[in-house]
Amino acid sequence: MGLDTQIFRKALVEDEVYQPDKLKQAVIVRFDYGLDGLDPLHNLESELIQVIAEKGVGEYDGHEIAMDDSDGILFMYGRNAEALFKAVLPTLGLQSL
Repeated sequence: MGLDTQIFRKALVEDEVYQPDKLKQAVIVRFDYGLDGLDPLHNLESELIQVIAEKGVGEYDGHEIAMDDSDGILFMYGRNAEALFKAVLPTLGLQSL
């Protein structure tokens, strides 16, 4: 293992996100946005945070939105991506896929 690899591994091990016994799975939602302003998105984020916490299935990590507000991505993480996905489906306005 080279010096760079050792430094990188040490940083990962010390980071609370890197926990080999609790590897996180992701739910990443890509969507068309097209609305003026971010208030609707922030309202959705608040709902997602609440639902995810109530169900105890993970955490909401944030979003990315295109500069022209045309599309975006939501990031959520948990121990079981399927459970997390099922928990947030109604909040996203979906019944099932």
